[in-house]
Amino acid sequence: MNAPMPALGWLFDPRGRVSPRTYLRTGLSLLILKYAVDAALVGLVLHRLWRPTSYPWALFGIRTTDLADAPGWFLAVMAVWAVPFLVSGISLSVRRLYDAGYTPFLALIFLVPFVNYLLMGALCLMPSRPAPGRKLIRPPVEVDPTGHDALSALAASVAITVPMVAVNTLILKTYSASLFLGTPFSLGVLTAYFYNWKRVHSQRATLGVVSAGVFAAAFALIFVAVEGASCLIMAAPLALIIALPGAVIGREIAIRGAEDVVRGAAILLLLPLVPVAGRSREAPLHEVRSVIIVAAPPEVVWRRVIAFGEIGGAPGGIFRFGIAYPERATIAGEGVGAVRRCEFSTGAFVEPITVWDASRRLAFDVTDEPPPMREMSPWSRVHAPHLDGYLRSRHGEFRLTPVPGGTRLEGITWYTLDMEPRPYWEPFADAIIHRIHLRVLRHVQHLAEADLGRTL
Repeated sequence: MNAPMPALGWLFDPRGRVSPRTYLRTGLSLLILKYAVDAALVGLVLHRLWRPTSYPWALFGIRTTDLADAPGWFLAVMAVWAVPFLVSGISLSVRRLYDAGYTPFLALIFLVPFVNYLLMGALCLMPSRPAPGRKLIRPPVEVDPTGHDALSALAASVAITVPMVAVNTLILKTYSASLFLGTPFSLGVLTAYFYNWKRVHSQRATLGVVSAGVFAAAFALIFVAVEGASCLIMAAPLALIIALPGAVIGREIAIRGAEDVVRGAAILLLLPLVPVAGRSREAPLHEVRSVIIVAAPPEVVWRRVIAFGEIGGAPGGIFRFGIAYPERATIAGEGVGAVRRCEFSTGAFVEPITVWDASRRLAFDVTDEPPPMREMSPWSRVHAPHLDGYLRSRHGEFRLTPVPGGTRLEGITWYTLDMEPRPYWEPFADAIIHRIHLRVLRHVQHLAEADLGRTL
């Protein structure tokens, strides 16, 4: 196949061959289209110039200092818009490598910043070569009669994921695009390859085995105590979405008869370079606000805001999955400089008061905080690196506004999140902090309204 087909699906289909001329022409067209739309979005929404030099610093072109202060929804739009370009780029590279006589596994380099530009440049120059000999392929089968193909594929899933997660989290101590995007995609490619390299299975069966491989890898991470279940449950939807396109490409590589799987697996060792190239200078400050109406005047509510006793009742909802939850609050001193301690199930937040406007506003910094969760695990203790400073509260504030019949009580938290892709993880962080707010605000509401009832 030396020229693009009219159908848009040609960009994403890893079958066939692509000539150097077609690869260059198609790649430039996609590059111009993506830059034009990116520049228009950044200009319209952020009112700034989008520079082409930003792209090498980020997988998907979204992890960059130029967008460090962009709202989460905007980053989500940029990420979704980038996905088809990533998949089509890898698909085109697979076909171009095959056309040039090289192992299609080299297409995984497309996931590595800076090095991927060298790959694309080389593919534009490599001449076409006669198609390598293909192994005899039978029609795809729906059922694996022995189960050996599926077992070898699941073993590959575990062998790929555990070292990659360990390198990223335990050695590099980073939760970056290479961990949540590059690793699942590579898992999909190699798991599908091993499932189909002896006997070709249907695409539906391949997708099913790769999906099972994602969960097998998750169980392995829990078994070796690298991660707990809570984080893996949240990451599973993203991992599945990224692994399945990799499965389609891995199956096609197996059908082509590519045998150089060792070189393809070795390319995975380059993926830890992504967090080094993709980190912004500082995670941006994010804000969560929660509001409740209390049927009591501000002066009554104020006494319960600065400190409150034990929050009764078993925690429900997300707190059942190990998320830290507030239990009580105490304060030492009065006015600016006083120190408030909000006790959580995992430890205490230390909160020096910065604004003390009685019955109106209480603001504080956060100088020390406990882990945000206790990981669910069969082991007595799993302390994954993401529990230390990757989600960090910076400031907090309570605002009390008189309204007819009571007080509008507002809780605000400013936090930083140093995990990628940020558009995926921010909604989880916002939901957790909002639930924490509501647990405190409702308790304050209950206490303040009870106090008012006793004075009437």
